[in-house]
Order: sequence, then structure tokens, then C-alpha cells
Amino acid sequence: MSKKAKSTKKYPMSDKEYLRHGGGKCPFCGSENLEGQGNGDTDGSDHWEEVLCLDCHKSWNDIYTLAAYAERDDMGHEIATKGKPVEEDADAKG
Repeated sequence: MSKKAKSTKKYPMSDKEYLRHGGGKCPFCGSENLEGQGNGDTDGSDHWEEVLCLDCHKSWNDIYTLAAYAERDDMGHEIATKGKPVEEDADAKG
């Protein structure tokens, strides 16, 4: 009879571990099968959005903090962030 190998991953993830993955993995099971659940909400310089894991069905809020602003031209394209020009996308070049 063989024993099941012990997983070295511990769940739920710490905030530090979750941030290291850029929010791309479920903090409860490690799945990458995630779905955003709407527009979120903003309070001052913080914004949060609900995320759902389609494998373990747990949900949580991703929390974002304002870091800067980006100026946009009349067509809605970013033209500068913190006074530095934004690199153009290859598709945007004419």
C-alpha cells in the first residue's frame, strides 16, 4: 500500500505568497481557474474586486491601492504616467 505524498504547499496562502503570484492563483487551493465578479468598489485610494475560484468555489476580494495616475489623450489612449511617456503598443502604431 503506497502512502500519498505530502504537499509542501500550505493553504490558505499568506498575503505575501498571494502577491508573489500577482493574484493569479486561488489563495485557498492554488488553482489558476479564476473569474472576476464585477466592477468592484472604491473608497478613497483603495479599490477592491471580488474574485471567484471556479475549482474550489471560494471567493475573496483583490485589494488595489492607488499608486499614480496616467494622462489620456482625446481618444482615450494613455500618453504619460508620472510625467513619463507611455510606450506604444505594436498594434497602436500606424
